[in-house]
Amino acid sequence: MQNPFPSGSTHSERTPEALRGGGSRLFGLQTWVSLPAAHEETEPAFAHTPEAELPLIEDDGVRVRLVAGSAWGRTSPVKVFSDTIYADVALAAGGKLPVAAAHEERALYTVSGEVEIGGVRFPAGQLLVLRPGDPVTIGNSGPEPAQWGGL
Repeated sequence: MQNPFPSGSTHSERTPEALRGGGSRLFGLQTWVSLPAAHEETEPAFAHTPEAELPLIEDDGVRVRLVAGSAWGRTSPVKVFSDTIYADVALAAGGKLPVAAAHEERALYTVSGEVEIGGVRFPAGQLLVLRPGDPVTIGNSGPEPAQWGGL
């Protein structure tokens, strides 16, 4: 059987006609990861991983769902082609999460609440790129829970 997925990037999102006039509320964070040069010609594929199979790390005001890659002593079953960390993180007020410097490129997008890094607070709706080589602790010193994704 011929692969139904074309090579290269093909992507389309369309709002159904019934929702266009009245609007709708959608919540999510969509991320794309480029393949390393050695894997650029890999056949496209799709694999669903149930949420229950993704590692969940919970400790003292921190909840991390490790979507892809390895971090904090756990590994996701999601197949990746390079050293990757992708996590959905929720920090309760006062919660702190250390992030090692093992990965050269790390970033996070705060979806709600605010995060604090090195004594500086960052509100929701910002992409924060972390300096290579520096371990950091990401905290929530605000009164509301903070949720972010990335790394």
